[in-house]
Amino acid sequence: MASTQSPGPSSRSSRGTPSPSPARRRFFSGENVVNPNTFSYYATFHPERVVETASLASVAPPHASYNLHLPEKTIENSSLSPLQLETIKYACKQNDKILPDGSRAGFFIGDGTGIGKGRMIAGIVFENHQKGRKKAIWVSASSALKYDAERDLRDIGADSIPVYALKEMQYGNISAEIKDGVLFSTYSSLMRESKFGGECNTRFSQLIQWCGEDFDGVIVLDECHRAKNIFSTGSTQPTKTGLRVLELQKKLLNARVIYASATGASEPRHMAYMVRLGLWGKGTPFKKLIDFIEAIEKRGLAALEILAMEMKHRGMILYIARQLSFNEATFKVERITLSPEFREVYDASVRLWVQLLNNFTEAVELVKADKSMKQTMLTQFWASHQNFFKYMCNAAKLKRTVEVASEGSQMRKMRGYWLKFHRRGDYSRQKTK
Repeated sequence: MASTQSPGPSSRSSRGTPSPSPARRRFFSGENVVNPNTFSYYATFHPERVVETASLASVAPPHASYNLHLPEKTIENSSLSPLQLETIKYACKQNDKILPDGSRAGFFIGDGTGIGKGRMIAGIVFENHQKGRKKAIWVSASSALKYDAERDLRDIGADSIPVYALKEMQYGNISAEIKDGVLFSTYSSLMRESKFGGECNTRFSQLIQWCGEDFDGVIVLDECHRAKNIFSTGSTQPTKTGLRVLELQKKLLNARVIYASATGASEPRHMAYMVRLGLWGKGTPFKKLIDFIEAIEKRGLAALEILAMEMKHRGMILYIARQLSFNEATFKVERITLSPEFREVYDASVRLWVQLLNNFTEAVELVKADKSMKQTMLTQFWASHQNFFKYMCNAAKLKRTVEVASEGSQMRKMRGYWLKFHRRGDYSRQKTK
């Protein structure tokens, strides 16, 4: 791994130093931003060393000549690390381009845990909001991530941007109710529809109607790997999620699409929904998606590596393998002895689930379920059984984990635990600790 790292603690940050107006002007005018070290005059560094693969490290991204409009307060209080600020600049620059087919270019953030994809996304939304694009769509894997989105916006000083949960709204026209802000949806919500007819009786149609045909705001596809199974092979059919994500991009051709996932492109066919990267279609060497997939798969892993390098060089993506370094990290297996109380609870739980299985099996026979229904019911039962004992085993480890983390934090040795058991990208709290 080749490391992309910032200078050590001796480097000055914007806190406690004279206002670096010339450097800040260079930042906003787009000069000297390819190397993250150029941010040392107006923001603190990312708190942990960041690395990328040696092949990607050998390729420099294009010059990001983009003028940021984020408030100076956001820069000065170090709400965003230099690497995060750099990503925002590249994403906004890429979103300004129009592809040969007439759609607006998208950007892919493929960083690993700890880099702070949520903060970067919030920064992109905030930047567009500052430029007058007041509406944004944020699609993610679960409803609970709405609160993470609100937190990330709040942490960078964008708490004035409201975040609305699409699932909590009544079906119908929502333009009169919501003028601007972030409309948050899950991928599953994109397929939901009302049992009654009428205008905008599906969640998808509500999004399209709210945005309008000339929408040029941000569409965030967080955890975008949820849409990866869109390419049909043999008996495998495209998923509804993938097709709906593709339709969303086709309906809103002028939208600024941001793909975000640590596992968004594990193989070429999983990139089928990333139509805004401009890798196939008009103006490219590959007229159709199938041509692109066959060309890459035919040449194996080497072609995938070259593709990633090309995407970085063209500014479509920044540091696809960027992740926290494990340099100087140590690992230890901690053996935990179960307490008599926990053993008693575990044994009681086993007896309970045995009784539940007997009752469940009897119920299946009473309703005279056919083979297919019986299989479905038993699948749900064993899935619940597995989840129950998984969480029980995790609970057995929690007390000792907290003790080890507390001991390590007092000795300033437990950064890994801090990152693991706290929200991703929340490095300001980690640094304070």
